[in-house]
Amino acid sequence: MKLVKKVIITISLIWTALSLGLIAWNTLVDPPACAVDNGNTAEVIDKLPEFEFELMDNNTKVTKESIKGSYTLLYFWSTSCSICVKEMPYLHETYEAFQNQNFEIIAVSYNEKEETVRKFMDQQYSMPWKHTVIGDDREYAKETFKSFGFEGSPHKVLVSPEGEILEVMSGFSGESLHDKVQDHLNS
Repeated sequence: MKLVKKVIITISLIWTALSLGLIAWNTLVDPPACAVDNGNTAEVIDKLPEFEFELMDNNTKVTKESIKGSYTLLYFWSTSCSICVKEMPYLHETYEAFQNQNFEIIAVSYNEKEETVRKFMDQQYSMPWKHTVIGDDREYAKETFKSFGFEGSPHKVLVSPEGEILEVMSGFSGESLHDKVQDHLNS
């Protein structure tokens, strides 16, 4: 009887370990988007909404009008979103490749505190592009997400120098991010 219990327990432990390993593998290979809004489903946008974000640098405002003149990738993310963090090397690669070709990135973090983003930048990824933090006004965050047509992160909106949306990318882009930006810069 004791042997049967040991066998059942051992099989259960092995099954649990294999299941958790498979779940972890699937998440790393093709991670889902991090949820940021449990409210109404956002609609896909075809026009860039009006916005005003205060940059972390020195209280500079960035708006729909102020980004005209360059290709701009608006990157919505959070330090608590593992998929967003996993995408950082690809953002760096893309930024390095195109920063001298009229291209910029503006990272829009939905973290509640700017200090959290600064700590992340100091300890994990330097992120040499522009940054804004939505802050602790969660209703404002939800409205911002909805106006940009997304519910999960990472979410990327590539904007032309004329202020038109060229491409919307939801979830993990990985290596394809560089290629998508390059296609638009070369067209």
